[in-house]
Amino acid sequence: MQLYQNGQWLTKKNFQLPDSSSAALTAVFPNDWWKVPSSAWRFVVPESDQAAAFTSSSITIKTQRYYQNPSKYIQIQDKIKLKHSGGYNLKVGYMGLKVQKVNRYFHIGNKYWPRYTAQTKRKVKAFQKRKKLKATGVVNKATWLMMGFSESSWYNLGAYVSPIIVDPSSTKKDHIDAMISTAKKYLGSNYVVGASGKPRQGADCSGLIMQALYASGIDPYPVSCVRHSKPGYEFESRNIWKNKKLKTVSYTKKKRGDLIFYQGPSGAINHIAIYLGGGKVIESWPNKVVIRPIKNGRRSRIKGVKRVFN
Repeated sequence: MQLYQNGQWLTKKNFQLPDSSSAALTAVFPNDWWKVPSSAWRFVVPESDQAAAFTSSSITIKTQRYYQNPSKYIQIQDKIKLKHSGGYNLKVGYMGLKVQKVNRYFHIGNKYWPRYTAQTKRKVKAFQKRKKLKATGVVNKATWLMMGFSESSWYNLGAYVSPIIVDPSSTKKDHIDAMISTAKKYLGSNYVVGASGKPRQGADCSGLIMQALYASGIDPYPVSCVRHSKPGYEFESRNIWKNKKLKTVSYTKKKRGDLIFYQGPSGAINHIAIYLGGGKVIESWPNKVVIRPIKNGRRSRIKGVKRVFN
């Protein structure tokens, strides 16, 4: 019995019939099929003194996910592909890892709060003039490359998606564990406003949540790690709160894996964290990703709770 995998047929199981003129075979598929959405199989009988070689037509097995959210909530995906391109130009108001890289080039700005300011624009414009580029003050791909940065970083630095670490066989607990274990990979990473990068690159509170969701198979689109760096989308936590495909639950009924939303003095949401249970959350809070009590002296105004897996 063979499985088609990575462009080739791999033998996964061997069967041997008794030496008789006729025999029946009951084939039990190996467990490889239920960890992928779809798999192709075939049977191969090698040539023998009694018969020529035989290869069956392929059999495709579609896997039904063991756990899926009810249809009215965000559905678990097998793959997540960003609908927003990472190859965006940088201009006044932008934030995140690409802006951080530009500001570092000019030795300006704050590593935790990188913003494309009027100062950045002036520096970029002067640089473009020196390099005989069109002096717009906007960092496009040509300017980025002229600064010595790679083409791959232009497209990928602000468009990271954590690999999904669940599969169709995963339970609800597995999905919650995937969220939390991914968030914990960021412990000690810098808080970087407008960022949702790889561990150690930096992420703010919303950026941390996005990567935890991605790893568990949840795409919170139109919220995305790319859009997050654009002007007006610093507080993606507010847009996650507005998502009607996330279940609102009472604070007294919060569970491990729920999202905790915080508000400022005006009542506007300004922070988000993942509840770990035991009165603790994991969060990106200036200036590091940390585990803290759900309420403390720095932030205690809780707006509400949303449940990702129901």
